[in-house]
Amino acid sequence: MSDFDQELQRLIAMQQCEQTILHFTAYFDAGEYLEMERYFSTDGVWKYHGGDICGVEQLRERMAARKPDRLMRHVISNMRVTLHSPEHATSDSYVTLYMHVHGDAPPPVHAPLSGPIVVGRYRDELRRIAGAWKIQVRHPVHDFKCSP
Repeated sequence: MSDFDQELQRLIAMQQCEQTILHFTAYFDAGEYLEMERYFSTDGVWKYHGGDICGVEQLRERMAARKPDRLMRHVISNMRVTLHSPEHATSDSYVTLYMHVHGDAPPPVHAPLSGPIVVGRYRDELRRIAGAWKIQVRHPVHDFKCSP
């Protein structure tokens, strides 16, 4: 394989990792948890603030138990993907979380904007499994958090 082809394969893998992270998070925000599972390794670990989520089965259980009264948007930026091998990568990114609790009312078309509730980072470890990149470990870090 030529140097050009190797570099092209590296860039494609990095883009696929970015898309895995963005799709996983977008489906989380949208409440489309079955779609979200496609981007999480069957034995993956999410270092979730309510306790670690280990594997797709626990992910499914935890998402089913989520309160439907929250409109959330995770804004991911400054993503830096590092390929360690053709099957393993890590990504560091910033995350800004906006949330509106609408209670029993239907989610508003335009929720009031009061500023982010969390600003932090994601450290994601990804594995290529059967040709598709999956999140193996997600470790969120909260650098700034609104007081209750």
